[in-house]
Amino acid sequence: MAVEGQQDIIIPSSDHDRKAMISEIQAICDEWTMIESRRAVIKDIVANTAEAFNLSKDAVTQLARMHYKRNKEEVQAKTDAMCEAYDQLFNPTGAA
Repeated sequence: MAVEGQQDIIIPSSDHDRKAMISEIQAICDEWTMIESRRAVIKDIVANTAEAFNLSKDAVTQLARMHYKRNKEEVQAKTDAMCEAYDQLFNPTGAA
């Protein structure tokens, strides 16, 4: 009985194709290992920067992400929209 949403996995029957499939899966695993390593480096840099400049790790991460993505305007728009929604909900008369 098939489970809904579950895909049948067909393993190649030839040794050549099996070895090729194993090679590709190993390449994926190798890339994931490199990503994990780079994330650990980033985590250390964030922690060191936060400590050196007396900032929160979240602030350092957000600044770095905004710089990396070059999306200051998008972040600003989301922040403005959230602040406006907060004011409308909790300060409906405009009193701060």
